[in-house]
Amino acid sequence: MTRAPPPRRRAHRHRRIDRLVLPVQGMTCASCVAHVEKALARVPGVERVAVNLATESAAVEGHALDTPSLTRAVDAAGYSVPMQTIRLESKA
Repeated sequence: MTRAPPPRRRAHRHRRIDRLVLPVQGMTCASCVAHVEKALARVPGVERVAVNLATESAAVEGHALDTPSLTRAVDAAGYSVPMQTIRLESKA
């Protein structure tokens, strides 16, 4: 009986993950949170989204995040992002 060779593992390249915390104005309920999460999740490069109604913010993680695209997605969903308070964090 012959064994199949183990699957080859790809070398992981450690890419930097960006983290943006966007303030989001106009959310009033859990449905609003879901709309914002879905809108942000569709933006290219986004890997994770967590929207918090209490703090009126959206934490977005991904690669090569584009702030204008994220802002447009929130605007298109019917909410707003005040630009002067965007905070960029980097995970190593």
